[in-house]
Amino acid sequence: MSVRVACVALFVQVVAANAHADPVDDSAAVHLERGIAAYRARDFGRAMAELLQANRQAPDLADALRWIALTEAEIDDCRSALINIEIFVPLVPADDPRVPELVAVRDRCRSTGNVTVDSTPSGAAVRVDRGPVIGATPVTRLAMRAGHHTLSVEKPGFEPQSRDIDVRALANDRASFALGLAHTTLVTQRWWFWVGVGVATIGLTALALDARPGESHPTPTQPGFPSVTCNASGCHP
Repeated sequence: MSVRVACVALFVQVVAANAHADPVDDSAAVHLERGIAAYRARDFGRAMAELLQANRQAPDLADALRWIALTEAEIDDCRSALINIEIFVPLVPADDPRVPELVAVRDRCRSTGNVTVDSTPSGAAVRVDRGPVIGATPVTRLAMRAGHHTLSVEKPGFEPQSRDIDVRALANDRASFALGLAHTTLVTQRWWFWVGVGVATIGLTALALDARPGESHPTPTQPGFPSVTCNASGCHP
């Protein structure tokens, strides 16, 4: 009788344990699917929350680690991505098709640094290596390939600026710019101003010569009218 009771009790414990385990696994799978959907929608904040929840409920669930690492790489948290990639790889066979994907992410992270670009005033367009505009200051955690680069900022009404930087792999660097007002070209620096001054000078000189005292200037005779001479007897043509 005691053996039967013990067997029944053991059976109940096993059933209870299985009943408790199944909901956890199902819940982890649900969080994983939600996280993957959020990642594909590029909602990385929600993706991370769901994937971390799946990882807490099933720490050995390799696919959760995979998507966590991919999400961390997307938000430029390469240090954390590298840790999760190193945890993921031993959990799967060497020929697992997911391994090459994460190895590529690992290699990219190892050769990438983050740079925050800000300016005073803000709202300046940012260019990397004189390429197209990639955003306006402040630009936070800009992922850049490790090595030598040129950062340029420009804003209407201000002098553009450029600076050479050396981006370090896995580092967080900052480049700050203090923009000065653009210099306004003075009127006296424009060519047409001096041409006008020259023409005006010539005109004034001519007028001054005409107005010098002590010099008589004959009054021109209008054409078609004879000159008139006047004496004691009167005026005659």
